[in-house]
Amino acid sequence: MTEPRWQAFARQLEDSRLGTTTAEKICHVAATLVGGREASISLFVDNAYLALAESGPLALLLDETQFQLGDGPVFAAQSSAVPLVVDDISGTDARAEFPAFGPIAESRNVGSIAAFPIGVGTARLGTLNVYRELAGPLSAEEYANGLIAASFALSEAIDYQAGVAKLFSSGELPQRFESSHLQIAAGMVAEALECSILESLVRIRARAFADSVPVLEIAKAIEERKLVLDSQ
Repeated sequence: MTEPRWQAFARQLEDSRLGTTTAEKICHVAATLVGGREASISLFVDNAYLALAESGPLALLLDETQFQLGDGPVFAAQSSAVPLVVDDISGTDARAEFPAFGPIAESRNVGSIAAFPIGVGTARLGTLNVYRELAGPLSAEEYANGLIAASFALSEAIDYQAGVAKLFSSGELPQRFESSHLQIAAGMVAEALECSILESLVRIRARAFADSVPVLEIAKAIEERKLVLDSQ
């Protein structure tokens, strides 16, 4: 008798020696079973992005880039009820839909991306994302494995969400949550200068480079209204 797919995933998860947390192990197993190079779990908490786990630095970089730009399949999939699969990130359709992010992913040798929603009913908590080196559609088996991986990631997302209120009240936000400062600052600059989010991000990064300080430091100063970028 063939082993049920979810049992097979659970067994591989238990046997995995990669990753230190369950969420990280889910990413490693998902990357393998969906034909990916790396995978990640992204959450959307109070309209801010949070990287819960990833199997490698590339997945984290590409996740954060999409939320900073407000452009990309993972960003778009946060409000989707069905998986968003981009067969060819360098293709004409993908370039038209994701003009800012597409070239960045291609420069990192990513050919295709699959984002599987994590949620309960109409509540969307985030996505499980798989970055694949080769372009092309997912096989039926890979697609099914992605759905199973997302279902396993759901419990991790719920556990995290349950602790968010305590983190806010104590002020002990995870370090990665600070990426939301850049998103907020970019929105403030875009509104003040009547420019795109992409242009505002470029301006923030340019100011950080000119001042020789981290981008996050500039973003926090803008958010706290201690710094105002002009149109020059």
